[in-house]
Amino acid sequence: MSDEHATSQLEAELLELDAQLAAGDASARVELPGEAWQRLVRLAKGEHLARRKPYALAVLACSATKLNRRAPARELYTGELFTLSRQLAELVAERFVILSAMHGVVASDVELEPYNWQLTARAAPAWSAVVASALKLELAQQFGKCLWLAPDTYSRPIARHDRSLADVGDRPLKGLGIGQQKARLAELIAEARRS
Repeated sequence: MSDEHATSQLEAELLELDAQLAAGDASARVELPGEAWQRLVRLAKGEHLARRKPYALAVLACSATKLNRRAPARELYTGELFTLSRQLAELVAERFVILSAMHGVVASDVELEPYNWQLTARAAPAWSAVVASALKLELAQQFGKCLWLAPDTYSRPIARHDRSLADVGDRPLKGLGIGQQKARLAELIAEARRS
């Protein structure tokens, strides 16, 4: 039976059930074939909207090393930590954004020119105000879990500006040094590939 035929059969059966219930027939039942019943259960649970990956959004940090040409943000940054974070995000998140010292919160597909700008202590308060607002908008649009892969150098100023962002999402790299972060990311990537 084709999906289209099964769906139309299911719709017809549900319309009949709805009419019976509307007429006050509390004993109304409909017999559905197994696959139609399973489809109904998935629809009722909203699984047709469900994600296939465990995270709705991943938040990454940019890297100092970049390509020397314009590229989508996900390709522009070439640092090892970013590359590992991106690999994990692509495996476990529906989408990811990048915290850029120069551009704030950047969608992974936005094209950027290379730049040489680091987040300084002096710039951090203004940067964190802009980023906190943008992150709250991003998070409000997501219906699911967030994976935070940005290091403390980015997380701290944002949390100082807005306490509600202090512990947003799962943070598997929190408190780890660079080498530990790389090792942890490699473990998480291997685990994600196995599952």
